[in-house]
Amino acid sequence: RRVTTCVAVATAAPARSEKRKLSSNQQIVLNSLHEAVRGHEFAPRPASIPQHAKGWCSVEAWRAAAVRRLSQTSRREKTQAFRRSMDMLIVSGFADRLDDLAWIT
Repeated sequence: RRVTTCVAVATAAPARSEKRKLSSNQQIVLNSLHEAVRGHEFAPRPASIPQHAKGWCSVEAWRAAAVRRLSQTSRREKTQAFRRSMDMLIVSGFADRLDDLAWIT
């Protein structure tokens, strides 16, 4: 008789690769996260934000900062570019989010 199981183990986010070149949209969105974080420097840190996070803000503040700078013509295209870039920055270890909060890793 053969028994197989799958066990999920929580781990830290993978270390960010400094060699990875960001696209222009990804760089704009990352810079926008840094800008949005500067607006929250003195706000109390929510318990859901990890202590190693370098700064945090709402996803909405991040999106608003990015949409002002992205070069796409329509708001829909800008929002789509933001979402794609945000997802890639999270996967690459530059940022993270939980619910409506985002932070620099």
